[in-house]
Amino acid sequence: TSTRVTEIMYWKSMRLQQKLLSLTLARHHHKSVSAAREQFLDFFRSSDHLVVPSSPVVPFNDPSLTFVNAGMNQFKPVFQGQATAPACRVANSQKCVRVGGKHNDLSVVGTDGTHLTMFEMLGSWSFGDYWKQEACQKAWELLTEVYRLDREKLWVTYFGGCEELGLEVDLETKEVWRTLGVPEDRIVPLGMEDNFWEMGLSGPCGPCTEIHYNHTGEGGLGGATEVWNIVFMQFDRRAGGDLVPLTVKHVDTGMGLERLTAILNMDTSSTTPSLYTTDVFLPLFTHIASVSGRDPYSGDFSSSHTLDWGYRVLADHARMLTVCLADGVFPDQNHKLRNVLRNAQKVSREVFGVDKGLLGELSYKVVETLGEHHTELQRNHHKVLTLLEYEDDNMERILVKGEKYRRKLHEEFPDVAEHIEVQEAFNFYESLKCIEKELIDDSRTIDGVLAYKLYESHGMQKNEIAKLAAISQLEFNPDKFAKYFDNQKTLSKLSTALIQNNSEEITFGGDIPPTDDHHKYEFERTGEENYQFPQLKTEILGMKTNGSDCISLKEGEKGVLVTGETSFYSEAGGQVGDRGAVLGHGGSLFRVEDTQKLSSKSGHIAHIGFVETGEFSVNDEVALDIDVDHRFGCMRNHTATHLLNSVLHDVLPLTCQRSSYVSSEYLKFDFSVFNVDFDNELVKRVEEEVLKLIEQEIEIGREVLSSDHLAHIDNLITLPGEVYPREVSVIDVTRHVEPCCGTHLLNTKDVGNFVVVGVKTPTTGIKSVKCLTGAKALDSRQMGMEVLEEILDFQSTVESFCDELSAGKEKEILLKIDQMQKKISHPDFPYTVAVDLNLVLDQYRRKVKVSQRAVQKGAASEQMKVAVAEQIDSPYFCHYLSLPGSEKFTLSKAVKMVSKEKPCIIFSKVKEELKAKAVVPEHLVSPNFSAKIWLDVAASRLGAKTSAPRGQDSSINCNMAGVTNIEEVLISNLLQDVKLFVDKELRN
Repeated sequence: TSTRVTEIMYWKSMRLQQKLLSLTLARHHHKSVSAAREQFLDFFRSSDHLVVPSSPVVPFNDPSLTFVNAGMNQFKPVFQGQATAPACRVANSQKCVRVGGKHNDLSVVGTDGTHLTMFEMLGSWSFGDYWKQEACQKAWELLTEVYRLDREKLWVTYFGGCEELGLEVDLETKEVWRTLGVPEDRIVPLGMEDNFWEMGLSGPCGPCTEIHYNHTGEGGLGGATEVWNIVFMQFDRRAGGDLVPLTVKHVDTGMGLERLTAILNMDTSSTTPSLYTTDVFLPLFTHIASVSGRDPYSGDFSSSHTLDWGYRVLADHARMLTVCLADGVFPDQNHKLRNVLRNAQKVSREVFGVDKGLLGELSYKVVETLGEHHTELQRNHHKVLTLLEYEDDNMERILVKGEKYRRKLHEEFPDVAEHIEVQEAFNFYESLKCIEKELIDDSRTIDGVLAYKLYESHGMQKNEIAKLAAISQLEFNPDKFAKYFDNQKTLSKLSTALIQNNSEEITFGGDIPPTDDHHKYEFERTGEENYQFPQLKTEILGMKTNGSDCISLKEGEKGVLVTGETSFYSEAGGQVGDRGAVLGHGGSLFRVEDTQKLSSKSGHIAHIGFVETGEFSVNDEVALDIDVDHRFGCMRNHTATHLLNSVLHDVLPLTCQRSSYVSSEYLKFDFSVFNVDFDNELVKRVEEEVLKLIEQEIEIGREVLSSDHLAHIDNLITLPGEVYPREVSVIDVTRHVEPCCGTHLLNTKDVGNFVVVGVKTPTTGIKSVKCLTGAKALDSRQMGMEVLEEILDFQSTVESFCDELSAGKEKEILLKIDQMQKKISHPDFPYTVAVDLNLVLDQYRRKVKVSQRAVQKGAASEQMKVAVAEQIDSPYFCHYLSLPGSEKFTLSKAVKMVSKEKPCIIFSKVKEELKAKAVVPEHLVSPNFSAKIWLDVAASRLGAKTSAPRGQDSSINCNMAGVTNIEEVLISNLLQDVKLFVDKELRN
């Protein structure tokens, strides 16, 4: 297509520009980031290292990390013995993000030349292969012979031991450096804090050695910059703190790419390397200056130079945002990314005077500088642009709303208003009102409960609550909030069936082993929409009733059963738990109403229900029978959910799942929509594409693999922010692959049918669809066809009424239209048909109204003609115009039908509102008689105002403003009053 050709030409142009830039840099002896990266990877590739791609910046299976912050993150399972390394020697250049926790560079970004929120870490690994000698030798060779750093400016450190822990000095590493020619005075021992690396409180750890570079030669190690860290993982720290030697030892090395490149490009006048002098930043600075018209970047790090600080922050944030968005991280689901985005927008607006669009333009420069190696940036750049455009528009809305609430803050909370920024104003105002309501008895503490309410109801993050507390002079304990927050997250995942009156989770003792539930996936397809689910025999290991342990349950008693094995699916992944029966001795039956996993730690599966017949005891041999219809309905709707999600990813420029609910009756799916009108035509297209997938009879595959492999699967759809278990099932519906623990059909044909019956917008940028499948979808479509035919047949009735202009049938026809709209509003009515038919019925209603208006206008005109004829001999005209329905016949038109030579007063009532108009010929106007004086006879009794039409004389032409709730009897009396008045005046 022309779009594809344009895209190819663009990237060819970009590659030529990059080549030109590389040549320019080469002429000036400037090393590019790309060249430094390639030299590193080529060096290790030549020594039999497998070069692997960077993993995404958000790990799939590590709940301890918001972002990948080091190259070794993707290999943690290997170090922990939970996974196999891709090779015994590995190297890569890993995209890393540091914006929080121990490694938090966000607060200092822009103030110096060494901190970035996003950087690349060059890494090499030996998994049980070479050890200290070869690791140090390779590092020294690369730095001194390939990168040609001056040996005389390099310093190294090694682990100096720890008497307290009984750790000896790492003399082996010291000796390696000596044999490589490093002088004794530049080999420095350091302690635990600097030269002993640990993954956490427990796990693999060991001494490390660092290589530092001192460009000036002054200050020794203290004046040097760390270049490379080489970790020797030779111990395993146990939970109690003991260090035990590992049987298999590993080497883990890391070196910052941008820092290395900055060092390679330092000139004689430089004292410390600045990462912002590298070629990945210079194009961004140039573009910012070009767009904003500000002075070019000068490299000034003084605190007073806001402009250069702004250049560094904006360029850094643009890189981080582009990389994160390309890797599928969404700002509305990652508050740390959102904070960086908002800060970048603020700098763009306040420092450079560019309200919107600059981040999107800068993303092109990021792709140009990084995209050749990290190809996902090129592949997903359209998604980055869509998100940035959406967020620019979103910021406009936030600022407009924020200004309104800033004014409210100044009015109601003047003491804190000046500390709150515009974009924070709405959330902070709502939070302050909440605190004002919740804090009683002069309490000055935001406890865990209140803090969680601020988070849940007003979107306040921990740091924002801390700021709110500080400016309001309230106490706030972040640790207590975190503890309460974690507890609430746990409770929210539990079924209400598992929460007792004391809000404690049901638990079974550790002596009961985890329930083996792999049998939930054991079923076979015997034909179209026919599946067989085998009965499973097992043993009852534990039971509870009313939250307490028991050894037996009798007929009628409610309880929870835990068995050794189960074929029942426990609620997870949006899919509800299985129903069915537990069959015991002598025809005993326990009716299972729900199935839940009690906790991830215990692994116990709870069968929740009641004894319908007989009695059950612990250790009973039982048979499990799932409710086949319920399970099949869930499987059909879960597979349809994947088909829907796959189609949405195809037809929308960008989307992500927000939540899903799968039952046997229906499915509900919430997803993000960016800069697209998800209108009726798009819903029709989604339905059509899902139906095509159903008709293609696609075999659905389930594969169990390590979640480490997810990053390397093409067309993978993941749930943003989701942490997947070490071992995960992936469902393949050919166009896309999704990790999923749910139960699925084996062929798309078995979905049967698919229809959308509801589309809602819970909040800005999110759509929620409700869908039916199988026979329910067919019934829905049949209902739609029947009502469609009924409405089309009704068209002739409407047109006949409109042609005949027959009064009296309006109510009957409008009632019929209301009845049809009621049918359309049925919860299972096809959504797209409902939208189209509502337009048709609205058109019918308008036609009826227009026709009826014509009828009523004609009736009013006839009524006036009769009245004028009846009063032809009277010296004045006085009439109450009775209008049927609610249609208007203007009083101006009415008075024009009366002779201009006689005084005229007309009353009319429309929609229960009485109005009047009086007209008096100019030659009859006197101090005692005029249009206004005459009309005031009636108006004074009603308390109504009278006035002339704009630009006219009220003595000649006067109107009475509308008055409601006037009874017909009073109107008759008013007519008599104005007649008596005019009779008297005309006689005089």
